[in-house]
Amino acid sequence: MIFREATINDIPAMHVVRMAVKENVLNNPDLVTETDYKNYLTTEGKGWLCEENGEVLGFAIIDTSGTNIWALFVSPGHERKNIGRTLHDTMLDWHFAQSDQSLWLSTAIDTRAEEFYKKAGWIITQLLKTRELKFEMTAELWKLQKEGSRSVEKNAAYYIKKLGLTKHVEGGSYKESYRSPMVLPNAAIGNIFKGDRNASTAIYFLLEHRQYSAMHRIAADEIWHFYEGDPLHIYEIHPGGRLFVHTLGRDIEKGQHHQCIIAAGSWFGSRCEVLGGFSLVGCTVAPGFDIEDFELADREKLSREYPAYEKIIRELT
Repeated sequence: MIFREATINDIPAMHVVRMAVKENVLNNPDLVTETDYKNYLTTEGKGWLCEENGEVLGFAIIDTSGTNIWALFVSPGHERKNIGRTLHDTMLDWHFAQSDQSLWLSTAIDTRAEEFYKKAGWIITQLLKTRELKFEMTAELWKLQKEGSRSVEKNAAYYIKKLGLTKHVEGGSYKESYRSPMVLPNAAIGNIFKGDRNASTAIYFLLEHRQYSAMHRIAADEIWHFYEGDPLHIYEIHPGGRLFVHTLGRDIEKGQHHQCIIAAGSWFGSRCEVLGGFSLVGCTVAPGFDIEDFELADREKLSREYPAYEKIIRELT
């Protein structure tokens, strides 16, 4: 494969790639014209492409006048060959070598492109009315990314992989990190538990934006601990009928807490409300968690029981 600068002679082949992609589909071809390509490849930007045996496999074009990524596409069937990342890095290296101006781009939500840009270190700044995400890359962020900054790399995917998290039945990802070898007999802990229980258990739990932990309740108290990422909101409907909203996070001055306690028998659910963010927390249960003590909420039944909280119940079930 060869990577090189694109010229106006490459426009037909690049447009074939543009029209072939399966995500961020161009529904109206008239919206992108040959004149647009020519302008961005000559007076208003710069482009690069990847080719093999004379076939264009992918291309990238930067709009220098608007400081945005106008195009970055890889032909279907040639994904996962590092073509997109090489074109991306070449383009950003070129831009930041001559300018400190931040770049932006937009891409459709819930796509491979979204994950690609998050992994590349871009920051989500806005959810547009078109249901697209707006990303930003600053010169400093790109410098950190190029230097392999751990702060940029430690996103949700990083922790899911490093901690070996798997999908949780209530939403998000988790891994049990501790289960006490001490067993408490049922006679000592009460009939609310359906048998003997380990003295305590602990898990890692991670939620990404647009994920949520569905409303549920358990038989024991649960202590939540904040570890990494963005604030996490936990919505607790106490057995007495009162709604509590707990915010886990680092910023005590903003009312965030490093720990909170969810009372036994409370209905509760949680979510990260930061666009593009994630929350890594821990949950400690004593007596220890057992699936027999777990009850997932029924949306309609819980809404009838607590009509004042119907909105949040429906959002978290």
